[in-house]
Order: sequence, then C-alpha cells, then structure tokens
Amino acid sequence: FSGSESSGEEESEAGEDEFATGREAFLTEARHRKCLEPHSVDSIGPEHCVVGSATILRLTSKPGCSTVQLSLLAVRRSCRRMGVGKYLMQCCKDPDIVGHYDVLLAFADHKAEGFFSRHGFTDDPILTARYRDLVEDWENSTLMAYISPFSGPSGTVPSLRALSHFEEHFKTWRESAITSYWE
Repeated sequence: FSGSESSGEEESEAGEDEFATGREAFLTEARHRKCLEPHSVDSIGPEHCVVGSATILRLTSKPGCSTVQLSLLAVRRSCRRMGVGKYLMQCCKDPDIVGHYDVLLAFADHKAEGFFSRHGFTDDPILTARYRDLVEDWENSTLMAYISPFSGPSGTVPSLRALSHFEEHFKTWRESAITSYWE
C-alpha cells in the first residue's frame, strides 16, 4: 500500500508541475499577443474566445436535500445583454447537465440581484436561512436560492408519458364533472 500511495502522490505532484508550467506558458503567450497590433491575426488567442463562464459546486448538505452552489457566473463586458448569461443560467439550472438537485444557491452581487431574480432566484431570508450553514458568506452580496421545479420525493423528472397520462386523467375527470353538473 505505501508504495502505491507514494506513486500517487508523485503523479499528483507531476500533474501540478505540468499545470503550473502550462499556465505560465499560456500567460506568457497571452501577454505577448496583447503587445501585438490589435487587429492582426497573430494577436488573437484562446483567451479571446471565452465570452462567459459558470462554475457550480455540489455541496455536502443535510440528508435528503441535494444542494448545488453557483459560485461563478461571469460574462465578458462586450458580450453582455446578448443572452450569454441567460444561456449559462439555463445550463446551470438544467438537471440533465448539473444532475439532480433540490436547491441551487448563489451569492449575488448587489448589481446582479435583478438578474438572479428574473431567473427565479429569491432572497427570502426565511428560505435562505436553512442553507447559510452550508456556504461561507461573501462580502457585499446576497444569498439567493432557486428551488428546482424537479425536486420532489422521488427526485426524478417526470417523463412526457407520465404527463400525457395525467392530462388524459384530468380530461376524463373534467368531462365527468361537467356532465354531472348539467344533469
């Protein structure tokens, strides 16, 4: 066991060294491209292709409650008001991408509270109080929560077949209620 543990540690250290070396090479090249003429082909690098970013983190929470934190949502200034943030938010709320969750938490900067509110987040102190112990407070921000519409006892998203079966059931009930009313 001890031999395998040390080889794992060595691999981890080698991976960290490779990452640090790669990061420094990337930053050096990015600085070089920044000094070039702005509209030349050589001045465009991978750093110019990123228009937005989102980072989510699955939190260890109370049993029976799956919680995810949106720890970063950012859009390049020149690309704001083009739907990039809306698209990233939709991705962060999608259980097919994130996995099943009951609550999505985010600390919203005061300027971004409206954006989060428009996307279904609430800053209700009673609702968010139960999650304060899961996350560390951020300065100059408000804890906001989004309750997944797919959360429930089974934790699964209802299938279209189940929904159409429910609709059929509802139609039958409605027709019988109307018929009995007119009799």
